Parts: sequence; structure tokens; C-alpha cells
Amino acid sequence: MNKKVIEDFQRAFIYSRFEERKSFDDARLSAIEAIVGLHEGSIHDYLDEIDFGLRDLCNNQRDLWHQSDIRPDDNRWIQYFSK
Repeated sequence: MNKKVIEDFQRAFIYSRFEERKSFDDARLSAIEAIVGLHEGSIHDYLDEIDFGLRDLCNNQRDLWHQSDIRPDDNRWIQYFSK
């Protein structure tokens, strides 16, 4: 796995979700577009990095989400990755 792609994905996701206040799905798509643009290739080239990056954000960086800031679509993804 490419650690730089994971870091760039997470950075783009965090910016989109928490600074631009996008939904989880919209932030995820924006972050995917960002890494594909930065690192070239297609989404299929980075599926493992995207999965790892989202799993890490949902399970290990929960402090990003304040209880009052968790939306239903966030919770759906958090529950999915906690399995």
C-alpha cells in the first residue's frame, strides 16, 4: 500500500467533511477525485488505500467526530468499518 496516497486521501477527506461541511459520501468522493488527480491512475488503482484510509478515520481517529457532529451517514460508515 502507498502510504502517501493514504495520507493525501485522509487529508482531502478531512478537509471536505469538516471544513467544507460536506456529507460523508460527498467528502469520500472529493477525496477520491483528489488522489486520482494527484497520483494519476484510476480509483481502481487505489481501492486498498481508500479502504484503509476510511477504516483508519472511522476507527482510530474518532476524535475528529464530535458527538453533536455525527450525522446518520457518518454513523453508517463508522458502523460498517467497525465490523
